[in-house]
Amino acid sequence: MFNSPEKSFELSRTSMDQTVKWITKDAKEGGPGERKKLDYFENFGYDKDEIKEDEQLLKIAHKRIEKSMEKTGAEKKEMEKSNERGEAMEIVMTYLLEQWFETEDIEVAAQRTTEFDDVINGVDLIVEFKTSDSIESLALGIDASLHTKGIREKMHRCYRRMTNPHENFQVKYFRSVFEDENGKNQRGPLKNIIPAIVGLGPKNANKVFEDFAEYLNLRNKDFHQAQDKMESIVHSPIKKVFLEQIKSQLEMYKANSGEVKEELLDEIDKISIIIKKIENSDEMKESVCSQTQKNDRVLKGVKSYTNKATKGDDANRR
Repeated sequence: MFNSPEKSFELSRTSMDQTVKWITKDAKEGGPGERKKLDYFENFGYDKDEIKEDEQLLKIAHKRIEKSMEKTGAEKKEMEKSNERGEAMEIVMTYLLEQWFETEDIEVAAQRTTEFDDVINGVDLIVEFKTSDSIESLALGIDASLHTKGIREKMHRCYRRMTNPHENFQVKYFRSVFEDENGKNQRGPLKNIIPAIVGLGPKNANKVFEDFAEYLNLRNKDFHQAQDKMESIVHSPIKKVFLEQIKSQLEMYKANSGEVKEELLDEIDKISIIIKKIENSDEMKESVCSQTQKNDRVLKGVKSYTNKATKGDDANRR
């Protein structure tokens, strides 16, 4: 978190690219959405040597990615911009999802995965829902790119993970935010998790980035103004776009339950019940999306895929 006024900046004079960079820089310096490094998990029972092996595996993966990005200057710049926007959206969602989705009887916590689980296992965020009965987890992939052509492939990857018995889908490095009934935080690889893709198209993403950057900026100047800004973000109807994306994917999995791995069916039901309760909360009912929010590109991409898959369009999932 930036703790001094001199590290703030004037949003009115800042391009969107600079705003995005500022959000990611703030997180790397300890602000909202900071990503845990692998050595953090040495304190929670993870083997030190195995962590070192995974760090080497991550380096190899990065080299492979860099080689695949050996494109023209313009293409590479566009890809880097898209990746940075995705990271900024991860940071914003980590901070906002728990405030958007919490109700009187549902606690919510979101945390970014390690770089290892992001790159190797393809999970950006873990969202935990704690009720009086249980703690359930949802694995999110985030999309905030300028183009939506990759959404179908991301959705298809999630579907394969739900249906292919040979897909060993997990988040390896994990420690729950919540304590269980024994007063302990779950730690160790997180398995049997439900994947979903969420995100925003360019116009809606830019608005969220601007609002969040303004909040970060105000925290260094005026605490009360910062709180007012965060209140306006928390009450923004944009949260319904994310809820609808998650809901439609859960409905898709339920509609194709005959293909879904048996061990995941119970988890789908539990999270579906939680999402339904959030949807029926007074806060969500009172929120009305603008036409721009209703027509969000990522929402349309997600709904297009889920609608076809729910109707049994096999070609959509191949």
